[in-house]
Formats: sequence, structure tokens, C-alpha cells
Amino acid sequence: MTPEENGYCEYIRTRTVRRTALSGKNRSEPPGVGGWLALLIVILILVRPVLEAIFQSAVFNRQWQENPSILHDIIWNRHRQIVWIVCFIMSALSVSAGVVFWKIRRSAAVRYAIAVLWITSPGYYAVIMFAWLLFSHPVLAIAFVVQSRENLLISFIAPLFWTTCLHDLKRVSDTCRYHEF
Repeated sequence: MTPEENGYCEYIRTRTVRRTALSGKNRSEPPGVGGWLALLIVILILVRPVLEAIFQSAVFNRQWQENPSILHDIIWNRHRQIVWIVCFIMSALSVSAGVVFWKIRRSAAVRYAIAVLWITSPGYYAVIMFAWLLFSHPVLAIAFVVQSRENLLISFIAPLFWTTCLHDLKRVSDTCRYHEF
């Protein structure tokens, strides 16, 4: 009996079509979000806002435990309010960038995610310094930058890493519908 009579060729063809359909290797569609891109989306939507809130809460808690009378200090309370407002805005920007990057497959979403990464990392320090200047406290603005100088320098690492990744990854250019990136 030949393989054709046995239905063997039809079996192999059906199995190949089924395996290709299950693996999602349809070449007409973009490959989608996975790997590094999925990690970035999880960081933007979940990890960054949660860790930022935990970190800020821990910092303020530690300051309050070291000096309980600080609760009655007007400047410290203003600083705490400014930091929480900036933290909320940066978290909202981060979540919006993650959702846009996840849902919209265009190069504008990639550019938006890169911009938000730069705004929420080193831009965070600039916004807080600007808020102190807005409240006419230039000494406190400079003191904030001096106290946070190591964190400010470290805050350039993540956006720089993700910017280079998003520019160099083939999956990004394949995922974007318009290859204008």
C-alpha cells in the first residue's frame, strides 16, 4: 500500500495546517506583543505605579517615625502633598503609556511610551523641583535635587535602556503597522 492510498499525505497536510494555525504563525499579521515588550507593558501598567506608591509611603513613614513632630510642619506637609500629586500624575501617565502601547500597534504608541519613560523617571525630579520653585522655595528646590542626586542619576538608566531597546528590537518595527519608526 502506498502512502497516498493510506491517507498519510492528507494526514501530514492536515496536521501541518492545524499546527500552523495553533502556533499563530500567520505571516500577514504583525507578531504582536511578547518578550521584552510584554515586560515593558507590565512594568508601565503595574510594577512602576505600585512600587512608586510603596516607596513614597515608606519614605514618608520613616520620616514621620524619626520625627513625629514633623506632622505639624507646614513645609513638610506641603512637600508630602506635592510628592503624592506628582506620584499620582506620573503613575497615571505610566498606566496610560502601558495601555496605549499594548492596545495600539502604531509607531506613535512607541514614541508615547518612550516620552512617558523619560517624563516619569528623570522628569519626576524636575517636576518636584519646579513645584518648589512655584511655591517660592528655591532653597528647598535646590536641597531636593542635592539630596536626590544619586537617584536622579540612576533615573536616567531605565529610560535609556528602554529607548535603545525600543529602537533596536525587530519585534517593535514588526509590530507597528506603519514602519515609520
